[in-house]
Amino acid sequence: MSLAETLAPIGHNNPPEDAYAAHAAHIDDLYTEAKNWADGADIETEEQAAEVDRLIDDFKAAIAAAEASRDAEKKPHQAKVTEIQERYYPLLADTTKLKGKAITAKAALLAVKTVWGRKVAAKQAAEAEALRAEAARQAQEAAEAARSAVGNIEATESAEDLIRAAQQTLKAATVAEKPAVKGMRDNWVVVGFSTTEDADGLPVDGRGLLLRHYLKTRPDDLVAACMELARQEVRDGKRTIPGVVIENQRRAV
Repeated sequence: MSLAETLAPIGHNNPPEDAYAAHAAHIDDLYTEAKNWADGADIETEEQAAEVDRLIDDFKAAIAAAEASRDAEKKPHQAKVTEIQERYYPLLADTTKLKGKAITAKAALLAVKTVWGRKVAAKQAAEAEALRAEAARQAQEAAEAARSAVGNIEATESAEDLIRAAQQTLKAATVAEKPAVKGMRDNWVVVGFSTTEDADGLPVDGRGLLLRHYLKTRPDDLVAACMELARQEVRDGKRTIPGVVIENQRRAV
């Protein structure tokens, strides 16, 4: 029985469950027939090729019919989802073309807080740097006092006090570096290529350094990325790429 004989038109006393069952039964029959042809053996005659072509056409028709039933069954639900989405868009939209009120306001507040957080972090870094410099000065002073205190108990005790003071200052520097603004987190990003100089003082392009780095540390990933670029160029129509073999492998559609 053909699909047309099995499946009544959509909306003609044919509930979605029955439509699916009819499609499933028809595709199961085609699948069973397909297994007889796709069994590892090659096509040997024109007649066999014609039968395979007929079966391919039957599958194309069955797929199109099943997709039509599926889309018709989804349509009322999609319409409701669309209505809900559009109702919430003014509040929650977060696309390149539209930002909802809540998203816009939150982003603005986060931007304000980010500026404040960076100011606080910069101040903390400066304080920590000053404390570390002071700790280094105190440590040097303590070392000099310790050298001069050999054989002198009171001087030795004074030198030990200086050492403890240097340690406390160093701890204070560590404390000063702890984040003081809640809701901030690290966000390390690559912002561009570095600029360095070689032994002769000439500039070295960071792009070359980056490529050499990954060629040494992750050659397979670098080659995979290059191959993907090559595939994209071939899809766009390019037919010759240095170092790449390009073939025309025709296939059935």
